[in-house]
Amino acid sequence: QFQGSVANIVMASQKLVSLCSSINTRAILTGQPQRFSAVQFIRFTSTPPEINRDELWKKKNQMIFRAIDHNRDNFFSQDDYPALTEQLIKSGKYHHKDITAFVNKCSHGTALMGLSVGLNWSLEEWSKAHKERQNHPVLVSVLLEMYDAMFTMLDKDRKGYLTLEDWEDMTEVFHLNSREEAKAGFDSVDADKNGKISREEFTKYTYEFFCTTDNELGTIDMFGPLPK
Repeated sequence: QFQGSVANIVMASQKLVSLCSSINTRAILTGQPQRFSAVQFIRFTSTPPEINRDELWKKKNQMIFRAIDHNRDNFFSQDDYPALTEQLIKSGKYHHKDITAFVNKCSHGTALMGLSVGLNWSLEEWSKAHKERQNHPVLVSVLLEMYDAMFTMLDKDRKGYLTLEDWEDMTEVFHLNSREEAKAGFDSVDADKNGKISREEFTKYTYEFFCTTDNELGTIDMFGPLPK
């Protein structure tokens, strides 16, 4: 029994060290002291299942596919962008010029991946092309510009930050997950826990989620549960 107790203490100590390391990493990245909710504390102190990075990449790309494939033909093409534009306009939530700027960046990014006019990619083809080009400097630059343009569009009131309501609207309009699931995702991106997501937080966290298989910032749930 004593040996079992020692083993449990050692295990708990190792998890606590891991938690402190995670807190320190976030503090360095954000320049802000970190606070964690009970849910986040449990997430960091629980032993996570082994992540299959190939499967994780596919699931993340499924979310992109679901958000962009607005004509619902199960293929990704440049033809999806007019449908996306129409959907964003019909939502009545965003300024037309911001929608145009964002969608143009999306189209440019996918063209750099090789998706030219006339091509149709399946989820597998899209995931493969995205992975092959994910670290290309020009593409990285365009994708960061795209996320910046997306933030500008979502921040329709020009507050300089996103609120939970803005996040819920995004989750709903892009068919990422339900509004009810948006709160947990919002909290995971709100690094300094002030109820606001800054442009820097949004760009950095969104890039990690969509363009890497890392989870250093805890972005794996930022848009709600991944597809099964």
